[in-house]
Amino acid sequence: MTQSATQSLTQSPEAEPSKPWEYRRGQSGNPSGSLSRAAKLARRDAIIAEWTKDIGGEAALSAAERDLLRKAADLMQLRATRAEDQVRIANSVSKILAQCGLVNRRDKRRNEESFTEALARHKQARDQAGQP
Repeated sequence: MTQSATQSLTQSPEAEPSKPWEYRRGQSGNPSGSLSRAAKLARRDAIIAEWTKDIGGEAALSAAERDLLRKAADLMQLRATRAEDQVRIANSVSKILAQCGLVNRRDKRRNEESFTEALARHKQARDQAGQP
């Protein structure tokens, strides 16, 4: 064997990559790795704190509501691969938030004045002012 042939056998292409940004067998594509459990819990707590800031924080909720919000925040952190799963997660979180009283558009509609009530109020104000 010649020297160049033995030299090429001893040097493997994996030993020194010419392009370090390319995928190498056995090396993770995510060098930082996944989030730690503590980081996931901190992210979950931040989501809950943002949801509950309008009502005075997490302390304003009952224990059951806090558990529901934790589950909803965990669902928000899931990575859904299918569109169907994304919709299911969004619907579940929406229902949980409504159960806890954080998002409930139905109550806002009930509190709004109906058209007939507004018309009656307007007529009454007009009659008191003496306008025909």
